[in-house]
Amino acid sequence: MLYLYILIAILFLILLFIGGLSAAPFVPTKKKQIQHLLKNISIKDSQTIYDLGCGTGSVIFPLAKAFPKANFVGVEIAVIPFLVAKIKALKFKNAKIKFGNIFRTKLNDADTIFIFLLADSYPKLIKSLKHKVKNDCQVITEAWPLPNIEPVKRIKEKDLLALYFYRGEQLK
Repeated sequence: MLYLYILIAILFLILLFIGGLSAAPFVPTKKKQIQHLLKNISIKDSQTIYDLGCGTGSVIFPLAKAFPKANFVGVEIAVIPFLVAKIKALKFKNAKIKFGNIFRTKLNDADTIFIFLLADSYPKLIKSLKHKVKNDCQVITEAWPLPNIEPVKRIKEKDLLALYFYRGEQLK
């Protein structure tokens, strides 16, 4: 019976951290950082915003609450965070969570894409995004800039991670 508990614990940990194998470990964005994002992001009614690697929805749900007329899509590959986010999404009419690989996600309807991943995943992500995003799509990265691309805007406040803003045309 002990072996069963150990096996379940190992399986749980694997499911929790599988996302880290593709782009980032599970690290939710802190509330102060979300307030920083809310203060600096520009979202219009009926726009579609993606959170690639959304985890449990620490970013997407505060945004969905702040911008109720916009549409939000979170994409997550780690099973446990995905399930948590999927349950949280039931409270929102303007947010949905998709299970999937961020590198294979269709983004042709994205007006804004939010990314908080490890910088090591950025070269692969840029290759993926350059064929999918509209020229006027706003791409925001948290913590690290995209390599070899000058951001349109960089916002850094004391004790907070930097936000880097790009336009889709810069990725092509």
